[in-house]
Amino acid sequence: MPLIALILFAFAVLIMDIRQEQLETTQAQGTALQQMTAQSAKEFSEFTKAAAAYIQSVGLPLPGTALTVGNLQGANLLPSSFPTQTPFGQILVADYVSDPNNPVALDVVAHTTGVMNAALLQKAGVSQGSLSTVQYDTAVVAQNQVPSNISGSTGQFFGIENGSTLTDLGSSNSMTMPGGISTRQPEVAEYILSPGQYGYWLIGASIYGWAAIWEPVTGWNAGNNSATLDFVSSIYPSMASQGFSLTCPSVATNLANLTSGAPTGNNDTLYQSGGNNASQSPLFCIPAYKGQVTPVNVPAQTQVLSSAVPMYNITWNGQYYVNPVNIGSWNSNTTYVNASNIVGLNNNLYATGGFIGSFPPAPQYPTNEASPMPMPNAISGIGISVAVKNPQNITDTYQIEVDGGSLFTGAGCPESLVNPWTQAGALYNVWATGGGNQNLCGSQETFWTDWHAVKDSSNTSSIPVSQTYEYGGNSYPLGFSVATPMVN
Repeated sequence: MPLIALILFAFAVLIMDIRQEQLETTQAQGTALQQMTAQSAKEFSEFTKAAAAYIQSVGLPLPGTALTVGNLQGANLLPSSFPTQTPFGQILVADYVSDPNNPVALDVVAHTTGVMNAALLQKAGVSQGSLSTVQYDTAVVAQNQVPSNISGSTGQFFGIENGSTLTDLGSSNSMTMPGGISTRQPEVAEYILSPGQYGYWLIGASIYGWAAIWEPVTGWNAGNNSATLDFVSSIYPSMASQGFSLTCPSVATNLANLTSGAPTGNNDTLYQSGGNNASQSPLFCIPAYKGQVTPVNVPAQTQVLSSAVPMYNITWNGQYYVNPVNIGSWNSNTTYVNASNIVGLNNNLYATGGFIGSFPPAPQYPTNEASPMPMPNAISGIGISVAVKNPQNITDTYQIEVDGGSLFTGAGCPESLVNPWTQAGALYNVWATGGGNQNLCGSQETFWTDWHAVKDSSNTSSIPVSQTYEYGGNSYPLGFSVATPMVN
């Protein structure tokens, strides 16, 4: 073969080898680009889901103005193996900002940011001028993986963000991002409005009525004639925030179902102590954004207390009972029921030891002993108002009150009994004795626990309460109001 032919053949073989190598390189780059794009889409969707879950949570702090991979790993929402950079060398961030239509709700924008790594781009056969294509291809793969239909969210928008404009993937529809949210170049992004933050503020309440009577004595040592007193009013109410929930528990009363100005409630009234229990522990759901949930700490409002109960230092001022000192969380700075309006009210009714001894852990006093103090006449209530904004940007006010009472009326039966504290005999007006003998000689106990809730009432400062008590075989109405101070 002539020399020139050999040279041409060798050159042709070299060209074929170069083309084959280029083809193999192109194929390798294409495979790498495909893999890197798929991995970027997977990481983006996982990061976005974790960021949305973080914003949905209750109690997790919001560091700075954005969430990072490290933040989400610290909250166990991303595994420790989750990469700190995308396959193209960028980082993932989730900016959060107050919703433009509702400042108590947070919106979150998850997106890539930063300069792509040149070596990684070269591996994928991509030039700096093709960054938009890389982002678009990543978005195409991620669109079926990113979170959608998030409970409580008012919308999700996915596509390419450039500056402060987000363009929906596959269309020309665009929206302006909230202030402070922008990118320096086209980036894959998802904008989630108030993710999972619109749900329910749970308010728990309790009004205790064990066997519709109070527990007067925990122990008495006859050897040294000393006693330990543990007076617990059976009608002491309480109320506290139970936090935020995306759903309303089935055991709760959902106040979202209330019609404005129409109260709902539950009254449990007994007219004699015994085995029945008038306790109530209602749970209420108030539709609210998570950012509106605050602690609830308000004192009980006491309307009537027995002046003979030594622990409370209650005094009668000629019109109503007053509490000159703040006792625990009981607040005396409130309006009181005028005791003179309660027909037949008797602050001097006792029960014998046999009756009291039937309620453990009190000792079994002999039947000729009286309890160390008279039966308690008490009415107390606690109430709150909360103002919350709904998705229509309208503020609703919800009021809740719980109340209870223990009223003793009538004369009772006069008996000469022994005071177990002093061992001295005296004449007592007895309302009940052992063996279940109660309401003696025309005396009568009325015990109740009650609650009410109302939405957008014309009076947000209090809730009126109407009760019925018994005296002398007749029923009488009793009306009072429970204050509902604003707590947020």
